[in-house]
Amino acid sequence: MLLIYSTLKSLLTFSSSLILMVILSQVSETSSRSNDHHYLYDVFISYRGVDTRYSFTNHLHRSLVDASVTAFLDDEEIQTGLYLKPELEIAIKRSRASIIVLSKNFASSSWCLDELVFILSCSHIVIPVFYHVEPTDVRKQQNSFGEAMRKHKQRMEAETDAKKKAELAKKIGIWKESLTQVANLIGYESKGRLETELILEIVKDIGRKLGGPLRNLIEFKLDDIKTATENFADKYLIGYGTYGKVYKGELKLFDANISSGIEGKNPEKMHMKCNYVAIKHILNDEKGHGKQGFFLEIEMLGRCRHPNIVSLLGYCNEDSEMILVSEFVPNGSLYDYLENIKKETNPDWFQRINICLDIAYGLDYLHTNITDKEMIIHRDIKSANILLDKNFEAKIADFGLSKFYHENESRSTMITSTIAGTDYYTDPVYLRTRKLKKASDIYSLGVVLFEILSGRLANDELYCAENIKGLAAVARKCFNEGTLVKIIDPNLMEEGDELRVGPNQESLEVFAEIAFRCLAKTQDKRPTIKVVIEELQNALNLQVFRGNPSTVIPSRFLKGRTRVKRDLYLLKLEVGDDLSDHIASFNHLVSELSNMDEMIKEQELGLLMLASLPKSYKLFVQHMRTERTTKLEDVLHKLRDYTSGKDGYMYSGKGKRPQSW
Repeated sequence: MLLIYSTLKSLLTFSSSLILMVILSQVSETSSRSNDHHYLYDVFISYRGVDTRYSFTNHLHRSLVDASVTAFLDDEEIQTGLYLKPELEIAIKRSRASIIVLSKNFASSSWCLDELVFILSCSHIVIPVFYHVEPTDVRKQQNSFGEAMRKHKQRMEAETDAKKKAELAKKIGIWKESLTQVANLIGYESKGRLETELILEIVKDIGRKLGGPLRNLIEFKLDDIKTATENFADKYLIGYGTYGKVYKGELKLFDANISSGIEGKNPEKMHMKCNYVAIKHILNDEKGHGKQGFFLEIEMLGRCRHPNIVSLLGYCNEDSEMILVSEFVPNGSLYDYLENIKKETNPDWFQRINICLDIAYGLDYLHTNITDKEMIIHRDIKSANILLDKNFEAKIADFGLSKFYHENESRSTMITSTIAGTDYYTDPVYLRTRKLKKASDIYSLGVVLFEILSGRLANDELYCAENIKGLAAVARKCFNEGTLVKIIDPNLMEEGDELRVGPNQESLEVFAEIAFRCLAKTQDKRPTIKVVIEELQNALNLQVFRGNPSTVIPSRFLKGRTRVKRDLYLLKLEVGDDLSDHIASFNHLVSELSNMDEMIKEQELGLLMLASLPKSYKLFVQHMRTERTTKLEDVLHKLRDYTSGKDGYMYSGKGKRPQSW
């Protein structure tokens, strides 16, 4: 409150009564928001008054306010001088986002450049608007931006005070870096567009970004994180991220399912409990890559809500520390899993295909479903960034190198200023040309698919001895020569008891072909992620139903079908042969429904399951219908209880009862 009071006192000296009223109303409103208590504004608008004060910027400000987005406009009545005033620093710090209007004379103002530097140093969303200037001019400081920087340099060279001269030289270097950085951000260009249309799009974009999941991130205290990890002790270390180390710790969170976040819950009615979390401690480098990655992950993961994407719970940006807190995924990474295949684990073909499908579903979400106009290219898909939960379902992690891409951009390709990724996984076309596309992620996925097929890592010395490019090059060669059997994990071919079934030959062939297509030498020859999903599903069909086409469910029900078939398959293995009739009739009913051109809902899946159970489950079906339980998850859970004799049910199946569940 003391800080707010001093801020208001300073602003009173320089601002009109109207601005003071806006601030007071925001302080009042902010105090009632549990998640946004440290903000005064939604948006800070930075601009060059001589270019846009009474035109574009005023219209943008008015439109934001009309949309209930509180915006701080750098009003002419706020005095400015050689250095950025504390009043502006406070306004920027207390804003959740900044819109920077880069116009012809922007760089001629040292005040605007100082604002830009400070904005980029803050932990919030930044949206540049290139107002009748080219992003290239900003990035390379040419034309009006080049002329402005030359004048700043002349002023520096004319300075007689050595200390001031050195200080100005340093500032000019920082200004140039900041102009390059802001030009590389995704923003908006006014050239060739109606201003009213452009402003409407900006308002919708900022409203979507501020009104979404970012409000639900928790700002953790540094002391709590240090206590949970004993000041980042090595005994809590569980892995490494792109820019730092990852620790396991225990923090108090709302008593809710971590994977689904706390949306829709009333905090006042929820109890706190301790949960294990993953704590990524990010270390910055001289070029600021760690800091850039930190804010990038907050912006990207803060919007993602998908079962195959790791959930970001919150962050800490206290005392220059940069820490991300995510859900804890107990079975480690796919990298660890593959390393231990021969020693401790030997997943069967069914399990491996399902892991691949989980990765593909997560990637499909990133490529198509973030918002109505944005997608994410991950840039670092690899086995070390695929985490496995307690049920061995896969989740994509580590977005420190990822890139946002706007659907309305004229090109389907981004030209990146720097190459990012991991050796043996990165798209060779991207490495050679800097052209980044969704197909670059597809290539990396193809490498992971072959890792799972071979049971070895992409950089395994066995493959690197044959080709310095590792598994990808060897797999492509073997596929073309028809000798793929050389790299298939021999452990896969082992058939154990009735709970372990070897791979179906057709399933292996379908899987290998789609993995090979992902590694196509040109980006345009690679399949889309939806095609990858469909082919992986075909491989799963062939494995589960052993090539019987009459039991294959139509591809429209891809996502629900995969999970249902997995659950039914595992249940069949647990219970015995009695459920084989159930699986066949269940698929037949779904096929009939497809002919009616209707989509299957979760409740309908539960009803279909009950309707298709064998006669030996008559008592169970009667009980479930009496209780009106039709949710698929509940039906599966109760079915396990029934077949194991729990909850007073009498098992009447013919199959062998499992020893434990």
